[in-house]
Amino acid sequence: MGDDIDPRLEVEPGDALDASLRWVAHVDDPAHRRRLALRAVTTAVRTGGVHRLKPHSDLLTGLDDAILDLVDAADALHSGDRRGAEVLLDGVVGSALRLDAEAVVLAAQVAADATVQAASSASWADAVAGVDRTTRLLEGLDDLTEDSARSDGRSREDVLSGIRFDLRGVSALVEFHTSRAPSAPSAALEALTTALAPARSARMLGAVHGFALLAQGSVLDGRRELRGAASSLSAALPLLAPARPALARWARAELALVRARQGRWEEARILAEQLAEPSEVDAVPDHLVPAVRAVMAALGGRLGESLRLARSVPTSAPHPIPFIASTLASHALVAGSIGRNDWAALHDTLDDIEQQQHRTVFDETEWTALRALALWHLDRLDEYRALHALWARSAVADSAYCLVHSAILARIDGQTAETLRLTQLAVDALDRDYDPLGRTWVRIVAGTHVSLLGDPVEGLTHYEDARAELLTLGAEGFAALCTGIIRSTSDALAERSGDVLAALTDQQRRVAQLVAEGHTSAEIGGMLHLSRKTIDFHVANILVRLDLRTRREITRMLRAERPGG
Repeated sequence: MGDDIDPRLEVEPGDALDASLRWVAHVDDPAHRRRLALRAVTTAVRTGGVHRLKPHSDLLTGLDDAILDLVDAADALHSGDRRGAEVLLDGVVGSALRLDAEAVVLAAQVAADATVQAASSASWADAVAGVDRTTRLLEGLDDLTEDSARSDGRSREDVLSGIRFDLRGVSALVEFHTSRAPSAPSAALEALTTALAPARSARMLGAVHGFALLAQGSVLDGRRELRGAASSLSAALPLLAPARPALARWARAELALVRARQGRWEEARILAEQLAEPSEVDAVPDHLVPAVRAVMAALGGRLGESLRLARSVPTSAPHPIPFIASTLASHALVAGSIGRNDWAALHDTLDDIEQQQHRTVFDETEWTALRALALWHLDRLDEYRALHALWARSAVADSAYCLVHSAILARIDGQTAETLRLTQLAVDALDRDYDPLGRTWVRIVAGTHVSLLGDPVEGLTHYEDARAELLTLGAEGFAALCTGIIRSTSDALAERSGDVLAALTDQQRRVAQLVAEGHTSAEIGGMLHLSRKTIDFHVANILVRLDLRTRREITRMLRAERPGG
């Protein structure tokens, strides 16, 4: 019998696997039946549907034992049993010389899938072994002639190209996460970027590039090249979603983290909500939903909820935990510890992250700043000074984080002028490349230093800048902490001086007086040569400093203070 299929089979369009299985069922010739069964297996592997072969095992009985081992290996991957899959794959590699070309390509595909799964769970040694295993299977296939399109509509060269891009992506991830200097130039990342460049520039990206783009975005995120990370992850999402939903969820979760780091928290929330939607992924729980929700709860100031969700993400389990889930949970635990002023918990969390070899989820400057923060608050000053001494001699000694810790040590040593000088340098060093919560923390420390050692009214301005940024991000919980500090400081200033307006700057006093006289923001802006938006900003800060709610309350307070004015 030839390759023609009986048209009466009523093959449903768009379901290549069902079509392949129906064809196998209606073919009598053993050789042709074996060829079609192999293509059905190939289709199942390419579409992530190996588990759908189980009810049809009788149709596969004519296949070689090595091919059946590949089916079992692919099914083990679907179930989360990567170790079992790798044992089966090692056996297939040993018998590869007895397989025909299409079977070897199939074996390489399953081996590449196992390698990607190892990388996704941060099993870097296994990922390296997987790259070697897959490469050995690919050896000798480069000179094969192109055959006809496969049953899933993809040519052999398409499949081989996808495997090679997968391996490049894994290599870039391994190099970044195992490097002693993750921010140093990366040969694997450069090779991956070069390989992707022609398709990107020609706008010809396809499914074969999906995981490579995800890996590129993940490494760029780790290197804090956030714009490039967002671009790669956004491009990867639609390419991964159809056949590789677990990887698509990784891309979505990583993109949510990038958007949060960029201060685009509303986009991060939307991505988190999309992750929470029901979907058919894998049989193994990926723990992504509680991990993402933990981060969003921490950013929103719901610290108890964040802690509960983050702790529900296990550090070990019968099946590997996706690396991105552990990354997100670690961020939530760090943010929650700082928000609760639980410095022992922060120190323990950082120890756990280092023990799990997840330290690369923070860049070196962030990591050192967090370590120093915990040691300072735990009053482990000898360790704090030793860490800072190393930091101050590094290439990032001029970072805002290092400068603000230098200011903290100067304050501990009673050097008032040096504390204020270093504090101002730290504030001046802040830019948009810093994590939003890190920026606001530097401003809060600056507010504390200036309030205690300099002009308390000027110190409140630093708190206001932090509060404004947090409100813009939607971090109401952390903004509320700033509000509390501003109000308590303002009350102390008013009580000490006997002037209810003691906490206001000269500019705020002028604005408050004009508000009390009944002028609108537009009118006040015209008088003071400022924009209406700036006046509204001043009014909002006046209300916080004076613990008032409305402009009318400003009027009543000033009239009560100066009844004849």
